[in-house]
Amino acid sequence: VGSYTYDKDSAKQAEPFLVEFLDRIVSTMPTRQVHLIAHSMGTSPLLDALEKIQLKWPAEKRVSISTVILAAPDIDQDVFEGIAGRLEGWRGGLTLYASNSDKAMAASRMVAGGRLRAGDVSQSGPIIVKGVDSIDVSAANTDFLNLGHNAYAERSIVLDDIKILLRTGM
Repeated sequence: VGSYTYDKDSAKQAEPFLVEFLDRIVSTMPTRQVHLIAHSMGTSPLLDALEKIQLKWPAEKRVSISTVILAAPDIDQDVFEGIAGRLEGWRGGLTLYASNSDKAMAASRMVAGGRLRAGDVSQSGPIIVKGVDSIDVSAANTDFLNLGHNAYAERSIVLDDIKILLRTGM
């Protein structure tokens, strides 16, 4: 928690390099199909990069990014809703994995003055935004001492869901 502000600033500094990297990858990949997965604070630079790319790339180039997965996204819910509403043209759309037992999200929410994060699951459920498939993985978090921040990568049921998403787009 003590280095949260530094980490957030570092993530912001990474965004122009991510835009350059994605530009290069999409231009040179022979398959012309790229899947992106962002975790936690990495969501913010990825969404910012996608927003810039959308303005810069023609629609036919954007379809080569076929799936965007946001795992435990550490970004304010209102900010996420705004950015997600402006993103369009990604063939596989956006898929968000969130949990109500993610202790890192709770710490982030505390630092943010109690503001819900996109990776939070409130009593009313996960964030719902047009064009985003929100998946509540709270039930996959079963370890009492676990931070619950990596459920998407530690539980076979969630990994199986991601595998199907990457293979089929569904």
